[in-house]
Amino acid sequence: MYNIKYVPLTATVELKKLPSMKIFKRFSKLDLKTKEIVEYLNWEKSKNELVIYCRARFDIEIPKKYNYLIDLNNPLEGIVIHSEIKHALWNGVIPLNMMEEFYHTFLIIKFKNSIPNCLNSLVGIDKSDLKIRFALCDEKDKNIVINKIKNND
Repeated sequence: MYNIKYVPLTATVELKKLPSMKIFKRFSKLDLKTKEIVEYLNWEKSKNELVIYCRARFDIEIPKKYNYLIDLNNPLEGIVIHSEIKHALWNGVIPLNMMEEFYHTFLIIKFKNSIPNCLNSLVGIDKSDLKIRFALCDEKDKNIVINKIKNND
């Protein structure tokens, strides 16, 4: 069996909390010309994108597509979606080409049609208890992912 990975979604992040070039310049050894930083700095939020906080459970290369959204309050009523994680900001600061296991990460997620209504129930990072409420995964893995999350696996 292959390594099943999912992305926990715990809170929303306000745009004003995202880093800017001013923040990047504080890191003297940071290469400001990496593909990830250049793409992030040129990014403008669309109506189909959401900025989310998560504590990464796995190393996952970005960009990454997922086609299923689990609602842990109603795990049997997840929804098929088309989503892509476009950017991952390590510790909420530095855009990288991957999410790193155990690190606090801001994600910019683009949905094909619109942001699923259920995600409107997520609160901002400053008001959140930071518990996993939703998870992105591949539809074929949904039952395994639900069990992994329930068992803190």
